[in-house]
Amino acid sequence: MTRIQKPHRAWLVLICMILVQGGIIGVMVNCTGVLFAAILSDMGFRAGDLSIYYTIRQLLCAATIGITTRLFFQRNPRTILFITGSCCAISFWMIAFFSQVWQWYIAAVLIGFGMSCTTVVIPIVLGNWFHRFKGTVIGLTMAASGIAGALYSPISSEIIERFGWRQASVITGVIGFVMIAVGSLLFDLTPEKLGLTPYGQTSETEHGQEIVAIQQKAVPSWIFPVALFALLSVNSYTQVNNQIPTFAQAAGYSLSVGAILTSCSMVGNISGKLLTGMMTDRIGVYRSIQVILCLVLASQLLFLFGTHWVILLQIASLLYGLVYSLGTTVPALLFYDLYGRERYKGKVQISQSANYFVLSATSFIFPYIYDLTGSFSPVFAAGAGICAVSLLIIEGMQRYVKSNTLSAQ
Repeated sequence: MTRIQKPHRAWLVLICMILVQGGIIGVMVNCTGVLFAAILSDMGFRAGDLSIYYTIRQLLCAATIGITTRLFFQRNPRTILFITGSCCAISFWMIAFFSQVWQWYIAAVLIGFGMSCTTVVIPIVLGNWFHRFKGTVIGLTMAASGIAGALYSPISSEIIERFGWRQASVITGVIGFVMIAVGSLLFDLTPEKLGLTPYGQTSETEHGQEIVAIQQKAVPSWIFPVALFALLSVNSYTQVNNQIPTFAQAAGYSLSVGAILTSCSMVGNISGKLLTGMMTDRIGVYRSIQVILCLVLASQLLFLFGTHWVILLQIASLLYGLVYSLGTTVPALLFYDLYGRERYKGKVQISQSANYFVLSATSFIFPYIYDLTGSFSPVFAAGAGICAVSLLIIEGMQRYVKSNTLSAQ
């Protein structure tokens, strides 16, 4: 009688990480705008005053990411992920009782701390568990935030209309908390802890050979900051997404067209993360990054020269959404390739901390460029130039690393 083989535990870990990513980033972070629109309408706050919440959230995330990541790996990872994720839910429960705008800033501090280590530890946990399909599962998990946000956003709107924004804030926190609790309390950090090997790895010998291959690469100190510049400079353009409706109106279109363009960029966001992961498994991380950069470059040119045709702007928005993968899916995969499983954790942490600092700055810069020039053309022209420079950097990195690996052999 044939014995039925149990599924590898890596698949349970994948489900857990999808729940955590979807609960924190998808439900609570990505759907904040729907809740805040209702709050602005009801409370009469100025949009600029409430938008400070986003800046504080990003700055606290950047400032505490090192602390929470260190605690995750040095203490009980389940407990740390549960506590930090719960802080995000608590911040939403607190909002239900707020009446002064400054109180939202306190909630921003709490959720900034709570979400800080998410983008670092989730790819690393998946990298520990998957030898095969590593890129695909990391891309899928990062895309889960966009999928959860797209699914919950209309639900959140319906809850607000039926019960009001205060009740909706509590319900959002409960849904996020349940997803976080289930995901954080059922995963394990490494398969070795359970006497297992990563999915797709045939033996410990294969893992040892991988470590030796990584160690043979002579990775100079300049590689990391150069790679960081290439990724963060382009990823900073995710902040342009908030300005797409304004761009559409400046180009002579209605607000509804701007909303459609924003939706197109979100489709690109979701598909880009998954596409990047799948491409990495097939053609390698360097070529995958170059494909994404080429497509984002094309989006900037379409935004510049395609304003007379809505269909071109829709294509531009779709391609532009791919830029999100450079700050989520790509860092873990690139630094794993450069430094290996034993050394890449610190690099991912630094890259994500720097990413949040950059995003907090560019959230102000892009709107001010439009205010000063009356056009988004300088923004898109600079975006095309940055993509071109980053393409050259990644190509140079690939050739340098490849040549050094061959010479070491």
